[in-house]
Amino acid sequence: MNTKRFLCYAVAAFMILSTTQCGKSKTDEKATKEETVADARTAYDNGDYEKAVKIAQKFAEQNNAEAQNLLGICYATGNGVEQSYNEAIKWYKLAAELNFARAQYNLGLCYYNGYGVEQSYAKAVKLYTLAAKQGLAEAQFSIGTCYEYGYGVEQSYAEAVKWYTEAAKQGHAEAQYELAKCCKYGLGINQSYVDAVKW
Repeated sequence: MNTKRFLCYAVAAFMILSTTQCGKSKTDEKATKEETVADARTAYDNGDYEKAVKIAQKFAEQNNAEAQNLLGICYATGNGVEQSYNEAIKWYKLAAELNFARAQYNLGLCYYNGYGVEQSYAKAVKLYTLAAKQGLAEAQFSIGTCYEYGYGVEQSYAEAVKWYTEAAKQGHAEAQYELAKCCKYGLGINQSYVDAVKW
């Protein structure tokens, strides 16, 4: 009788422990993966660049677009690693191919300014457009600027206004200023002091 009771307790204890361990490992594994990319961003934002690079590198190599983009930023700025536009371009391209808007925008900036690549407004516009269509306000503002001044595209105030409006609606201050300027002077839009003041 004591042996049966002991075996019942032993089996029950084993089942409780194994269920707890299995549940814990799956939950912890998922939480760690989700937290790690967020931890890389937090480390970067807090100035702990070496930690950010270490974490981002791990996930960038696993084809995580957000981590690839962050690693590109680290290489572009020289934060936590030796500055290298070539490495930045490599990581931005990988993330951009995964349709990560921020990486498309960052790669566009490299082409716009000639950082690590041959300067090309046309390539910058193409990349800005991909990011802008995903709703990235910075890209919408940048493509608006390209249309306003004819960088890489045929100059068009109407197209500039279209993109400035998209960014301005999201609270992008520079886009709001440029849109107000267009309204004030009637560039690509009907002249309106009221709309200029609104923006």
